[in-house]
Amino acid sequence: MQLLNSRAVLAPAGMVLQVPFTSSSTAADPFRFTGGGSFSVVLSASTAAFIRVGTSDVGAASNAHFPLAAGKAYLFKCSSDSTHFRIIRSAADGVLSWYVPGAPDPTVPEILGSGLMEEFDAKNVTLVGTEVSTWQGLRESFSLPAQAVGQRPNYAVDGTNFKGLPVVQTTTAGSRAMTYVSGTDVFAVNSTPWAAVVGRWRVVPAVGGDVVFCFGTAGFTSALIHESTAPANERFMAGTSGGLFLINRTIDTNPHVYSIGKSATQLVAAVDGAPLTPVATADPFTAAVRRISAGIGPGGGQPANFSFAAIVVATSVPSAARISAISALMRKRWGI
Repeated sequence: MQLLNSRAVLAPAGMVLQVPFTSSSTAADPFRFTGGGSFSVVLSASTAAFIRVGTSDVGAASNAHFPLAAGKAYLFKCSSDSTHFRIIRSAADGVLSWYVPGAPDPTVPEILGSGLMEEFDAKNVTLVGTEVSTWQGLRESFSLPAQAVGQRPNYAVDGTNFKGLPVVQTTTAGSRAMTYVSGTDVFAVNSTPWAAVVGRWRVVPAVGGDVVFCFGTAGFTSALIHESTAPANERFMAGTSGGLFLINRTIDTNPHVYSIGKSATQLVAAVDGAPLTPVATADPFTAAVRRISAGIGPGGGQPANFSFAAIVVATSVPSAARISAISALMRKRWGI
């Protein structure tokens, strides 16, 4: 990797990606999620840090590697031996921001690779009049059908949100929502699924329990849920044999890219790519996941007034950089 410039650099025209760094080296992530050959990258750390660059198997970063001054922009030229990076703080936690000038936007499959299970885009629906009967997955691994004939979500523009394009709108009135129920395991026991939801609360719920998105087991012994709580909060929740594990946030009605996942040890969530403080969990899923719901709870209750533009489902929690890349892509795609 060759340093070309370490002075002020023009504001980026492409996707800006971010990854938080702490006293432990981050995992290896690519500067760009698609394409090959040499390329330029602009990066800046919010606090002083050290970055190590190499191939996909680059070792952990330490204070022996290239120093980044706080708030300074660097322009590097990268080649085939400098495609990935790892970063560690100098003294204080911070965030690394970077972008690749002129690079095409990566796709969801390019960002998540083999970890992608399914991707839903609001442009890819089956309609009955102005109602959604089925939301088809782009990878065709599964689809999200309406609850019932009389419970189909609406398909309409949501004001000027989402670039004025029509989106899938679930409602509390009539429990208009979607649930996929499988006779076989979608995720096995001890799985660690993750999902990103692009959308917004159209109404701040007056009471708690309105569900935006949920992974659930056949007998509801385990669940991973994004829902409302009273009086005006939302929570990202893991319900397992070990109890309830919660991350809380104040609700607003702006469009966001929400994400929720559960590793073997943590409940993790992010809003617009910015991670919320994770919570330790006792265990991953204690039974196989067989239900995936959007706009309603796994048992068919707790519907939400929510607009969905896209949903991404992964088999495991991606790295922070990949979560940031998904968020940046979706925000750009849907005008958030």
